[in-house]
Order: sequence, then structure tokens, then C-alpha cells
Amino acid sequence: PPPRAASPADAPSELRRVTVAAAILCGGSGVRFGRDKALVTLRGRPLWRASHSVFDAHPAVDETFVVGSAENLGAFGGVRAVLGGATRSDSVRAALAATTTDVLLVHDGARPFVDGPT
Repeated sequence: PPPRAASPADAPSELRRVTVAAAILCGGSGVRFGRDKALVTLRGRPLWRASHSVFDAHPAVDETFVVGSAENLGAFGGVRAVLGGATRSDSVRAALAATTTDVLLVHDGARPFVDGPT
């Protein structure tokens, strides 16, 4: 006979919670903008900090870190910072290597208008 389809009764009594990390990408060179966008201040704080704060405070996010460049890595005081790569995809790979969570959220550090509900 064919295998029986799984049913809710077959699920373990306690399901493991999915773990989530948020990586704030801040490794861009800012060539078109003229300087590092993630370090520009808005309302008295750097752009990256606005995004980092939202993800860090979200109850579903277990860890939040910044992925920066060799040139700006020292600018992320007080938070975990990971060295990214030469391209955005290299930086995403560095973020993936820096976490052991089940899910990785990737957010652009120069986009500060994310909010908790979204």
C-alpha cells in the first residue's frame, strides 16, 4: 500500500520553535551617494541604527547583527558586526556563515523606515 499521509496527530507533542536572525547589510561603498549611506545620520542617529533597533526589539528575532565593510566595521559600536564581502551577495554569504538560525532576514541598512509590525 502507498505510505499514509501525515496528520496533525502524527506531529510531535512539542514542536521546535524556528529561530530567526536579522542581518543589516551596511557594506556598500556609497559611490553614487558620495559617502557611506548607512552612516548618515537621521534624527540624530545613523541610518543603520534605526533598522537594527527595530529588528533587535522584535520578539520573533533571536539575534540581530550588522554586516559591514573593512572600511566601516569599526563604526558599529555596541552591536555585533560581521565583515561582509566585495559584493552584496558576498555579504549575504558572510551573514549566512555568521548565524546558525533557521531563518535569516536580510535588510538594507540604508533603508531605515522598517517598523515592527512589518
